[in-house]
This record gives sequence, structure tokens and C-alpha cells, in this order.
Amino acid sequence: MYVVNALFSPCFVMAKIWSFSFHVLFLLLCSNLQQMKKEELKS
Repeated sequence: MYVVNALFSPCFVMAKIWSFSFHVLFLLLCSNLQQMKKEELKS
């Protein structure tokens, strides 16, 4: 059981990191789009 956990943990951690970074990228993209829309409204 311990061996399985040892193998599974890194994958779990990687998945967590990936989902977190994806979330951050998505938020950055959204804020960039909003910024662009504001710029368009100004012009």
C-alpha cells in the first residue's frame, strides 16, 4: 500500500500544480481581455 501511495503522490501533486497554474493563466487571460475592452471603449 505504501508503494502505491509513493507512486501516486507525485502524480497527485503534479495534477494539483497543473490545475492551479491553469487557473492562474485563465484569470490572467480574462483580466487582459477586460483591459483590452476598456482600451477600446476609450478610443
